Amino acid sequence: MFKINHYTNSFISVEGDNSIIICDPWVGKTNDNGWYSYPIKNISDVKIKKFKSNFVYISHLHCDHLDFKTLKNVVNTNTIFLIKKFENNILKKRINQFCTNKVIELDPFKKTKINKDFSVAIVPQIISNSSDLPDNINYDLDTSIIIQSNKNKTIFFNNVDTPMNLNVLKKIKKFIISNFKRNVDVFCYALGAASEFPQCFMNVNRGKEQKRIINESLEEIHSYIKFLKPKVFFPAGGTYAIYGKFYKLNKFIAQPTSQQIQKKLSKLNTKVYDLIGGGSILFNK
Repeated sequence: MFKINHYTNSFISVEGDNSIIICDPWVGKTNDNGWYSYPIKNISDVKIKKFKSNFVYISHLHCDHLDFKTLKNVVNTNTIFLIKKFENNILKKRINQFCTNKVIELDPFKKTKINKDFSVAIVPQIISNSSDLPDNINYDLDTSIIIQSNKNKTIFFNNVDTPMNLNVLKKIKKFIISNFKRNVDVFCYALGAASEFPQCFMNVNRGKEQKRIINESLEEIHSYIKFLKPKVFFPAGGTYAIYGKFYKLNKFIAQPTSQQIQKKLSKLNTKVYDLIGGGSILFNK
């Protein structure tokens, strides 16, 4: 069995016959800003017992990916954390401050068999922005993960928030085919803007900027899917709601709807699903 479940933002679980990997669990309010997980869910709305996981993958330090409130509900004494081996070691230190669980630091672009169910590989941040514009901040923050079923060989590429362009995607695809011996079966990617722009900016036409960002992200994902040719795609990551007195700003969040994504990708040979909120895909063969 190879089952993928999508709950909120980048909160995804991957189930094998005897184990489960949870990616970036986050439900509820974030600690560091005014975001609430979307669709609106409280921790009590999620069947926590299902998430007593064998492995937890944390992609990076941002509070909608590393949420200790949610981790308290999904981590048991035997849970193993999977992270990239970072030079600055901050992510590991924060996990060690939270619990005494084992942390496996994975070298980037290296396939690793973690148990009978799964093999994984960490993809590091290669560029600092999706447009590959020059900047003076060359920090090592984001990661992606490739998860393969050891039983039926299904490959899931969870890009999370990692900046992407076609050149980067070509490098990742070459690595997957060379090391996992097949193309990606399932691909998920965050569309639109997971930021305060344009909804929190008063000196711009927020509606116009929202439309521009959405259209650009739809063109971008069309080119990625056309090149990567996965069997299945679903959008994941970057989704949130604004709570409290500024809730009216939600209407300016620059993220495409499921209908817009379906329409844009309808002529490609990839099945497109909207799983957010608890939807799942099951691969038996």
